[in-house]
Amino acid sequence: MNSQTLPTTGAEAATHLLQLIIDLDPQLSIEDIFRVGNLLTMHADPTRLNQANYVKDVWLELSLRLQAAADQQAAVSEELENLASTDPQKFKPDQVWLLIKAIKVLSQTLEFYSK
Repeated sequence: MNSQTLPTTGAEAATHLLQLIIDLDPQLSIEDIFRVGNLLTMHADPTRLNQANYVKDVWLELSLRLQAAADQQAAVSEELENLASTDPQKFKPDQVWLLIKAIKVLSQTLEFYSK
């Protein structure tokens, strides 16, 4: 299927999208190909998922957002590990704030994957 041919069935559209993803990064594992496809179908305009440039742009935007979320999650996880060794009855206000921030980060991550 060339880039000018529009898919006419759900199966053709899915196959076309997966091929676009593979063309963008042939090194992706099969699991990552399907993850990217799933994220694209949740966060992109479904009527444009047959357009290679659009898929690339959305994928790059999603990749940046995912990396930012992963970095934020890693930082919060490290802070939570340190907090875990503290007696909860002796928590200070900034430690309680850390717990609230961790909940917010987790919520944002879950929202991203379940949109």
